[in-house]
Amino acid sequence: MEKLIHTKITGNFVYPEIKDTDFVFGSGEVIGTVLNDSGDWRNYLPPHEFQNKNGVESSACFIEAQQHTIATILEKQYSIHDSNFSSRFNLIFSDATPLGGSPLKGAQTIRDHGVIPEQMLPFADYIQSWQEFNSFEGGNKGACIVTGQIWLQKWEPKYDIVFLKNDSVETKYRKLREALKFSPVCASVYAWVEDPVSGFYVKPDGYNDQHLVEIIHVDENNSVYVLDTYEPFIKRLNPNFNFDFGMRWSLFVKDTAPAQKKYWFTDIFIKLSKLIKQIIWK
Repeated sequence: MEKLIHTKITGNFVYPEIKDTDFVFGSGEVIGTVLNDSGDWRNYLPPHEFQNKNGVESSACFIEAQQHTIATILEKQYSIHDSNFSSRFNLIFSDATPLGGSPLKGAQTIRDHGVIPEQMLPFADYIQSWQEFNSFEGGNKGACIVTGQIWLQKWEPKYDIVFLKNDSVETKYRKLREALKFSPVCASVYAWVEDPVSGFYVKPDGYNDQHLVEIIHVDENNSVYVLDTYEPFIKRLNPNFNFDFGMRWSLFVKDTAPAQKKYWFTDIFIKLSKLIKQIIWK
């Protein structure tokens, strides 16, 4: 029997504090729309991206998995393809540390501050430390904040909890299959232990999750496919992998204008950026 391959990553998922005010999937508080009866989101994924570049660990998985989920919904529901959002922007508002953060705090930054294109505040080569990643270094803070609010004028994002650590595995997979009809599911995992024979990633007994990924499909054997921020980007998990936490998103248009097939706010940002520069350097 071949040994399991352990590739432990830096912990960057913090199990959230659950409050009575947090919405729970199935409660009816966030209804959403059935978008995908099959629950298979593999054909609607955003571009792959690394959360570790040039030796800098961003510890931003708890943001990136949620942004990837929103990008997947945008492609499936609104035909807006390959959205790529800045994880730095939302991380700044999330009370994160170099060890990561709570997915619920990360989610609330999207509700409060929106999202912005990656190119406005990128994980660029000039970022040489986590402290620089967690800042507006190389970007225009005012323009970033305005662009996030412009996005929120168009979109109303809502999230709810799908399952919790103490739910039974049977309950988790029942809820997961139902939730995947509405949205990909952001779920925590223990990362990573690979079985070289099956190719599945497994969770050793007694370990807590420390990473967040986007669940994009579950097959008839309860083997889950996820989009990750480490290679290989698409991973397949051992059947009945026991996740600690899962949540989903819904995205609503606030007005009746048809969704555009590009970032409609990019042109507005360019105009605002020129205006801000004029004000600053006047």
